[in-house]
Amino acid sequence: RFCEVLGREMEYVGITQDTGEADLKQRCEISDGSIEYVDQPPVKAAIHGRVLVLEGIEKAERNVLPLLNNLLENREMSLEDRRFLLSPNRAAELLQQLQGDELAKLVPVHADFLVIALGSPDRGNPLDPPLRSRFAALQLRQMPSELLQPLAALAPSLPLSEIERLLLATSLLQASGISALGSVVKLLAMLPGLNTWDLLK
Repeated sequence: RFCEVLGREMEYVGITQDTGEADLKQRCEISDGSIEYVDQPPVKAAIHGRVLVLEGIEKAERNVLPLLNNLLENREMSLEDRRFLLSPNRAAELLQQLQGDELAKLVPVHADFLVIALGSPDRGNPLDPPLRSRFAALQLRQMPSELLQPLAALAPSLPLSEIERLLLATSLLQASGISALGSVVKLLAMLPGLNTWDLLK
């Protein structure tokens, strides 16, 4: 939904305990009798400037964390087909020094590349501090889904999506605390014509 609102394309990786480097870089496949390397979602997102969604980041094994951290911090990753992802600034510097085949192997990471990691910090493997520091954290409490059907029964003509949005807004306000709720109330008092839902968005 976030990517839809922003009009951004996304790539998705569901991380499990079995996720390895090949799942994040390139897979070797046989096509028409020849071997070729196929870019995986993180590589495609980095090259084309898409949003990369990593779900289950707490399940990542320690051997793949440095790989992710290097891509986030330095915008660098060496690929199996001998290409090398690097930051746009570093690529611009090397353009003046390299020629021919060497230059063709360098692939700048797109400036719009963005990574969103989803996970449960209270379970799974602890994230390495260097990787954890690459993200801004937002904890979302679980929506009180048991309220969905009772609320829907009160207003059968109201779309379920509207009730889900109301529950989400309630959860966000609870997570933000009384200060956030107080700010909303003050703004509503100062701007009588303001739509409540627009303000919550």
